[in-house]
Amino acid sequence: MALASFPWYDLPELHDATNGLWEAISTRLTEAGFDEIPNGLERTIDHNRILMRPDLVLSQTCGYVAVGRGHSIVQLVATPCYDAPGCRGSGYRSFVLTRKPLGVSNVEDLRGLRCSVNEPLSHSGVNPIRQLVAPLHEGGRFFSSVQLSGSHIASLEALAGDDADVASIDCITWELVRRNRPELLDRTTVFVESDLSPAPPFVTRVECPPERVALLQRVLDDVLNDPACDRIHEQLLLRAIELIPLDDYECMLFTERNALEAGYEELSWPDYRLAAE
Repeated sequence: MALASFPWYDLPELHDATNGLWEAISTRLTEAGFDEIPNGLERTIDHNRILMRPDLVLSQTCGYVAVGRGHSIVQLVATPCYDAPGCRGSGYRSFVLTRKPLGVSNVEDLRGLRCSVNEPLSHSGVNPIRQLVAPLHEGGRFFSSVQLSGSHIASLEALAGDDADVASIDCITWELVRRNRPELLDRTTVFVESDLSPAPPFVTRVECPPERVALLQRVLDDVLNDPACDRIHEQLLLRAIELIPLDDYECMLFTERNALEAGYEELSWPDYRLAAE
């Protein structure tokens, strides 16, 4: 059995578009003689557990995982370029959001608020907040509480439901939500934008031979340059891929390292492991 999964940005409202993307990719792989092609996208297995599968053909993961705890199990195929506010080339950024009634005007105003984080190994959900508050921590803490929501959407729901005060959401998710579920943003405001970093990469298993990786790259490039797929591109905000080295993702580890060296441990989960690790 072969597996493919596009768990990033695969909102239920976009399943048809994501399925169409995979159909275009799998058709070209079939034409090229690729002999392990999933019939469809896997949506039931945890996105970290997918990375562990020896039959993984193509997926997407956080660059923080690819350069960190997942570097020995997956390899980069390509970095997507998105057409969303805050993106440039293959770079993206996060928007640190706060609830509108709070009237936050500076970082110190965030002290003692309730922070929602999608998951421990998320660059976009963790590192922008680390970078903001690490210089101001007291005894390794800054917020009154930190909750793990499980996803960016869940963090937005927490903000909308007055269950959290601050969260960091990547700008691609923000734009897709603005287009498809704008009510989740109604009670939020963008407090600050993070620096650019490489977008979540497409990956395959680390054992995949170079010639197959090159084929996946050619197919992705072809699909994203095919006018017949323009509707899919527009819905998913995808416009191209770039081939960048894994070293470009090292900036994500630097942010964590700097915060820990400063003694800020509140947003660190040292015992957290990838699923099935």
